[in-house]
Amino acid sequence: MSHFKERKEKNCLNCGAEVMGRYCQLCGQENTEPRESAWQLVTHFFYDITHFDGKFFSTVRYLLLRPGFLTSEYVRGRRMTYLHPIRMYVFTSAFFFLIFFSFINKEEPANFGDGSGARQELEHKLAIKKDLESVLLKTRDSIERTAINKSIIKLNGAIGILQDSVRRKELKERETGDKARQYLDSLPANIPGMGKDTRRIIDSAIQNHSTRLGAANDGGFQANITGSDDFNTPDAYMAMQDEMPDSLKDGAFKRTMVLKFIHLKEKTGEGDRKLIDTLGEKFLHSIPQMLFVSLPLFALLLKFLYVRRKEFYYADHGIFTIHFYCAAFLLILLQYCVGAINRKLDWGIIRFIGAVIILYIFYYLYKAMRKFYRQGRGKTILKYLLLCSMLFVVMLMLMSIFLIISAYRV
Repeated sequence: MSHFKERKEKNCLNCGAEVMGRYCQLCGQENTEPRESAWQLVTHFFYDITHFDGKFFSTVRYLLLRPGFLTSEYVRGRRMTYLHPIRMYVFTSAFFFLIFFSFINKEEPANFGDGSGARQELEHKLAIKKDLESVLLKTRDSIERTAINKSIIKLNGAIGILQDSVRRKELKERETGDKARQYLDSLPANIPGMGKDTRRIIDSAIQNHSTRLGAANDGGFQANITGSDDFNTPDAYMAMQDEMPDSLKDGAFKRTMVLKFIHLKEKTGEGDRKLIDTLGEKFLHSIPQMLFVSLPLFALLLKFLYVRRKEFYYADHGIFTIHFYCAAFLLILLQYCVGAINRKLDWGIIRFIGAVIILYIFYYLYKAMRKFYRQGRGKTILKYLLLCSMLFVVMLMLMSIFLIISAYRV
């Protein structure tokens, strides 16, 4: 209830109905004087904000500490005390992705396995170590020498990991080059029905691939020699596909994606690496839409798992899903904050807290299912495992779909 002066007249200014109390029983408008001073506008704003914040924080407390409780309360009709699930989802998801795209995403450098990032980081850390060692030789202060030695020890650990990564990458590059030469030597001099131009394209593709960063697995080389990075035009790629035996031709899906990739390179004039970075950025910005689309699918999976529980409607499963997503958003943000503190302090207890938060997200879903659906431990665990398995498949499908959509939007 606001602190504004109530009108003496009992007609609602909004709908015209006769008002029995302070609020209209038909439209809900408060029967107060319509003219407000500047101070009243400020206090009205303050009351609305504090009311929202008070309800939000009390809802968050129940949401995080009592899994399944808010959904049970909502289904029972007890709704005025807590923030509405839809408003809760809009607020938490907007806040989560604001933080994600502003801070979290920028801290993770794009690395698609070409090894260049590890090499650059290794060179950077070696240079820092060299500078620290030169300072160590010049300083006589014991406290400063101790601090520098601790920094060098930490750098040595990171340098060792990076050196192992670079070494493994170099081994993969040599293996890929050997496979390229072996595959080239195994091709017959004359393949029936294959023209000279196509043969030249194949030879060029293999030679180019043997000097490029390749795949480490056995099938990676032959899977990539017909990729978009071996051809500058769609005609060259299609010419090779037409001449190859049916058993070696790309499938319809891969052919479509390769042609799209070549077209994007022609359209933007960007290299492979830059194009992949652009595609990755587009895909990351489609994650909010992907999660929103997954909401009704998640609820549908719950409807399937609890199909015999007739007292639960599809909307009830939807409210359960919204509450779980809100809790997951907040817990992931909490884990990010703990991780940021750990990067500054590097304390074991903080790393342990971060790991506990991640494990709690998985436990949270089980506990919420147990609380809301009120089934035994055995049944709930079985349905929890089934839900996680089905959700994994659904999310893979959605990621593939949104990745394709991102490629067409580049």
